Amino acid sequence: MTQTATSDVSTATTTPTNTPTPEVQVTSVPAGGSATTDTEGDGATAADPLETTITSPNAGPVSITETSASVLPPPGFTLVGQVVDINAPPATAASPLVIAFEIAAAAIPAGSDQDSIQVLKDGVLVPACTGAAGVASPDPCVASRQLLANGNVQITVLTSNASLWSFAVRQANAPCAGLRGVNLAGCKVYCEVLDCDAHPHPPFLRVACRVLRSLIVRRTGEPPPCELASGALRIRLTNTFRGAGRVWGGPR
Repeated sequence: MTQTATSDVSTATTTPTNTPTPEVQVTSVPAGGSATTDTEGDGATAADPLETTITSPNAGPVSITETSASVLPPPGFTLVGQVVDINAPPATAASPLVIAFEIAAAAIPAGSDQDSIQVLKDGVLVPACTGAAGVASPDPCVASRQLLANGNVQITVLTSNASLWSFAVRQANAPCAGLRGVNLAGCKVYCEVLDCDAHPHPPFLRVACRVLRSLIVRRTGEPPPCELASGALRIRLTNTFRGAGRVWGGPR
């Protein structure tokens, strides 16, 4: 049975402001125990737009700090809400930390939802889990995305270690900005319509993503722009695709 530890330090939710007050939770948890910033039990709100709950398979100290401190998002993305710095006992991919982030509806940009909000660990996009249930595979990974009855979004991740977490959505027309013709169409299909870089897909869509990716790499010599944006590489938005307007697979 999961046990929730009593906090030693926490900050109270305050009256809504343009910049939410930082929230800190410091405690110790038993093996299988949880710590949360939602000590009020009211979920994420406009005044307190993020609530974090972590369950640790191992006993030890846990700290959660939610702030509005700025971090750099990947190119083509805009940050959403607050960032979270978490310290917790090390775990393993087979028996990971389980971290649930609840984001207030008021903090979610218009047109975004539980599927379009991306989680970042240390500034790198976190992919969906593809392994057995409860296993961080890959490590870290997004285990579930939920739209709650109150309009809030809850995203649960599995990870072997805690770190700095943030949230982002794609900017309009990015990372395909600056492209034309079939180059723009190919980028939009891969990066936005199929969202090949961010979500798991049924087998037939995985095949479509692989085929489209191979055509993009064949023409450009590098992965699709959204894949470059999600890692350490940086994209050249205006000239990623060579030979704008030529058919796929043709001369560069």
